[in-house]
Amino acid sequence: MHLHKPTAHVTRFPGGEPTKPGTFILSFDCEGKWGLADCLTDRRDRLYTTPNLETAYGRLTGLLEKYRIAVTFAFTAAFTLTADEFEALTPDLTELMAEAAPWMTSALADIRKPGSQGWFCTKCFDLVQRAGCHEIASHGFSHLPWKAPYASRAALDAELTMCRKVAAFSQDAVTTFIFPRNQIANLDLLTAHGFLAYRESRSSRSRAASLASEFNILSRSDAYDVSDEVPVPIPAGRFLNWRHGLRRCVPAAVTVRRWQNMLRESARSGGIVLAWTHPENFMDGKDMFPMLEEILRFAVDERDAGRLQIMTIADFLTRRQDRTTKEPSAAV
Repeated sequence: MHLHKPTAHVTRFPGGEPTKPGTFILSFDCEGKWGLADCLTDRRDRLYTTPNLETAYGRLTGLLEKYRIAVTFAFTAAFTLTADEFEALTPDLTELMAEAAPWMTSALADIRKPGSQGWFCTKCFDLVQRAGCHEIASHGFSHLPWKAPYASRAALDAELTMCRKVAAFSQDAVTTFIFPRNQIANLDLLTAHGFLAYRESRSSRSRAASLASEFNILSRSDAYDVSDEVPVPIPAGRFLNWRHGLRRCVPAAVTVRRWQNMLRESARSGGIVLAWTHPENFMDGKDMFPMLEEILRFAVDERDAGRLQIMTIADFLTRRQDRTTKEPSAAV
């Protein structure tokens, strides 16, 4: 697949100064049933089947190929394995099992049920990897939440150690970490395991406030200041509405307009728009695929006009490093 390279020139707006293009990052948190280890239900058993997962990932990668867009896919490493590969790693799971027993015991109990699905889906990972353009990021090994009562420092260290044991998630291959459930803690552990960047988390809010924010079509892009922080914090961005349950009350047209406005404002200000979601949400979210396509079509039009760059988190990190190197230090 041949990707469109962002236009190098700056854009001029009537009555304004030249500005750098805006930035759009699309990030998928890919976890299968690992994201639900502590909240499994019969409904989710019926939904999280191998065919449903493969269909969702196939349609998403096909849509991205259609519009020549590279994005960040953050995979829970265990989800990318076969059942046999996971079983082969069992001897290495001793510390994680001991330190995070509630999480791992729940997962293993369901994995070992006859006919259980949703825990391992190598085809989903292969669909992304075969495209040859998307960034593979880490979403942990087992999706262990970093602020769970049993998420001790030793448990989190074991989680990252297990992640690096999966060849596709080696230190050379994967440099971005997306915290499960956006629970950020122990940043120094990321550095110890060779991760260079992570996605920040917005301030927590009630479900009612979160739902109400979906109607705010005047949301703005995020600004970004060069800093020397390690690992590098990437702007938290916003969740792409999952049109399920109460969230179905938000018309798809409102969501499309909201994101179009953010992208348009980003092109004017040079800000960053980061959208994140789960491929799994597309299995039962109403009209999610056409909604996403409308947003992507607008982003591509802005890109082709030279007003917007579409990049992965790794691309953004590279640009940030270039700016840190090239920009002079502020006078003291």
